[in-house]
Amino acid sequence: MSTTNAALLAAALLFVLFMIGQALLPALIGRGPRRAAHARLSDAISRATAAGSALDRGKAMREAAAIALDELRRPRLAARYARWAHESAPGDPEVVREVARALMQARRHRALEKMLWTSLDAHPSAHDAARDALIALYEGPLRAPERARVLARLRA
Repeated sequence: MSTTNAALLAAALLFVLFMIGQALLPALIGRGPRRAAHARLSDAISRATAAGSALDRGKAMREAAAIALDELRRPRLAARYARWAHESAPGDPEVVREVARALMQARRHRALEKMLWTSLDAHPSAHDAARDALIALYEGPLRAPERARVLARLRA
């Protein structure tokens, strides 16, 4: 074998090793924190499944949405858990805030608007949280500043 062929073979082998390292290194480095986050997510979902009351189920799903959004950086998954939390406890202000945060990150603006109006209509305990989220939604992505101004005036 000539030196040119040996050099090409060595370069190809180094390239293959480099590609394998690039594929495996992030998985090996990031396993610890992600594994712990997945364990907490699984625990929250288990608590929601076993919850006796709708409020407890909503709080556990809210926690799952927060883990999915903050630690796993999966806004669509967080939006799904936040919707389930809202279905269980639409009157809880913390659930309403988490729904707003998760659905804004997932860019589910119309679904968020509908859920916020539902909370505002049926649950007096969530009025402030739902109204504040609606104002932010109308001032931001939905671009309806006149609605935001009306809601702000009603708050006062």
